Amino acid sequence: MALLAALEEAEEAASSASGELKGSIRVAAPVSFAVHCLAPAVGQFLERHPDVSLSIDTDDRMVDLVRDGFDLAIRIAQLPDSSLIARRLVTVRHACVASPALLEHLGTPQKPDDLSRFPGVVYSNREEASYWKFANDVVPSVNTRLDFANGDAVREAAIAGLGVAMLPTFIVHDAVRSGALSIVLAKHMRPPIAMYAVHPSTRHQSARARAFIDFLVDKFRGDPPWDRGLFSDGTADELSI
Repeated sequence: MALLAALEEAEEAASSASGELKGSIRVAAPVSFAVHCLAPAVGQFLERHPDVSLSIDTDDRMVDLVRDGFDLAIRIAQLPDSSLIARRLVTVRHACVASPALLEHLGTPQKPDDLSRFPGVVYSNREEASYWKFANDVVPSVNTRLDFANGDAVREAAIAGLGVAMLPTFIVHDAVRSGALSIVLAKHMRPPIAMYAVHPSTRHQSARARAFIDFLVDKFRGDPPWDRGLFSDGTADELSI
């Protein structure tokens, strides 16, 4: 470990002296965000910095950055107090979605409690009460019949008509625009949360990691492209964080 740290320090010093970024960046990111948003974006960063490599670990678990040797992690959450330093990247909104066939069969819910007559598909990395929470902390009783530890799998099950689901809009926007899923209860949706890039404050942060976080902040700032025009009633435009 000491030898590795010394090599990293030497690499960082050489990079700083030349004014060019060199070396690798280890990033932990949620699977679905990495697939839908991060992977299409990072090419621009690599093109700007040809001597930098990215290693992106896609896992929805909450990793220990220091113990597991990550330079930074991307997290979608209300962050607890910790020693980590966080920079806000983008607003994340959720949508309650169901297939048109399921809505034709069971009707369109008008209020959260109407979901009691629906089967549910759940993202299992969240507590169910938190997953189904709407505005004003309303948590309807939903008959959960299926759960996955991956948001894309939840979406596909919802498209197949296996239940109603609650997912970030960056996962469902294409399915909504194509008509494979419909958004319901938009006016009852809980407030949006933020996505952050977090990094340890207990060790020196490399110039390349700082540059990558700066890139992400710039890339995702403002109204996320996946939300534009998604809510026909303008609900998304009314929400801010």
